[in-house]
Amino acid sequence: YGPIAYGYLGIMKGRLSLVAVLSLCAVLFVLRTTQTARHALTWDVFGYYLYLPATFIHDDPGLKNHAWLDEVMTTYDPSSTLYQLVDGADGSRVIKYSSGMAVAYAPWFFIAHVIAEPMGYPADGFSAPYQYLITYGMLLWVLLGIFLLRKVLLHFFDDKVVAMLLVLVVLGTNYLHLAVINGTLLTHPLLLTLYAGLVLATIRWHERPGAGAAIAIGGIAGWITLVRPSEGVCLLI
Repeated sequence: YGPIAYGYLGIMKGRLSLVAVLSLCAVLFVLRTTQTARHALTWDVFGYYLYLPATFIHDDPGLKNHAWLDEVMTTYDPSSTLYQLVDGADGSRVIKYSSGMAVAYAPWFFIAHVIAEPMGYPADGFSAPYQYLITYGMLLWVLLGIFLLRKVLLHFFDDKVVAMLLVLVVLGTNYLHLAVINGTLLTHPLLLTLYAGLVLATIRWHERPGAGAAIAIGGIAGWITLVRPSEGVCLLI
């Protein structure tokens, strides 16, 4: 068994950054489970998310029907005021935020919408299945970002340095707090994932120009800008 064990340790030593990524993902997942997801769709996140129930449940993207929104406010208390909206002259309301975060929430929203009623919850966009699935769905976006960041760093540094950098970034900055303690559904951790993807796609373009890399660059840059319009500076990359 000696040669087998020695070979295994050699492989692990050469893949130290992968071990670091998997370990960090496990830590982030465990930390996220210590935080409640019952009030995930509140405050700013409520504004980011509102596009989905307004469009796909109530067929009211202009938010002209105030009745259902008032009911949501009464039932779930997502924020003390509707500061996320601006009143229009025709009775409609405009969401202050662009829809980039709603794009990230969408896959988990649709899954929750399918299973909510069979599980005995209202399919209203805010009951427990929506809260939990969107929270942990966004955690998957967060974890994907660490894998993408590893790919980017390996282009410039050796495996040991990359492992160290990943640990420092994830555990030694405010990324940890925003990713799993008080910000999983906010823009910041998703933007790290998207920027890592954009840099990686740009590297791929320079290595081998082609339609796939070009589409990836355009799609990711567009999504970043849709998440936060001021991030349009990402086009400089």
